[in-house]
Amino acid sequence: MSSGNGLSQNYNERYNDLHALYEEGGDKLQACEDGARDLLDDKNLPRLHQIKTLLLLASIVAHVSEAWDMRQEAETLWRIERRVHPEGQEAELDSILDELSLALQQIKTLLSEELVAKHQNSAEDDEASAAMQPEGHKWSTDGILRDSDAKYLKEEREFYRRGARSLKRICEDVLEESKSAGTSGR
Repeated sequence: MSSGNGLSQNYNERYNDLHALYEEGGDKLQACEDGARDLLDDKNLPRLHQIKTLLLLASIVAHVSEAWDMRQEAETLWRIERRVHPEGQEAELDSILDELSLALQQIKTLLSEELVAKHQNSAEDDEASAAMQPEGHKWSTDGILRDSDAKYLKEEREFYRRGARSLKRICEDVLEESKSAGTSGR
């Protein structure tokens, strides 16, 4: 049991280091983002740490759509955690989940405001085609796939692959927990 606590402590320290980088801001944000993505790639990362790390990332990534996806994934994980640990069973966990729920709502509000502002700005923009462009990418208009187009598509594909792997990991965790819950009752 102490190894589990040591493992949790290791994840706490790693998350706290990332949060310290976030607090420093400026050029430390890229290191924070890179470290958070690395932490999320850890298959043994506990669900609560996944939620916290996703929320941290959602608050610093450049693209609103990516931040929104991270927030949604964090909310899904929160719902799973709440389902596995119903309210009232453990006061400390209830407190943590309440804090995370508040953070989820705050990020949702901020992202919603950002999307509304972005939509208003694009509605005022004279160039309708510019609104169709993905953030930070200009497509070639001659129908030829340029290196920059290929790079952008590769990044998009990797983003969705990471999401699929994350969703697969979530499903596997839930399946494993439901199996262990089913066998522990016997």
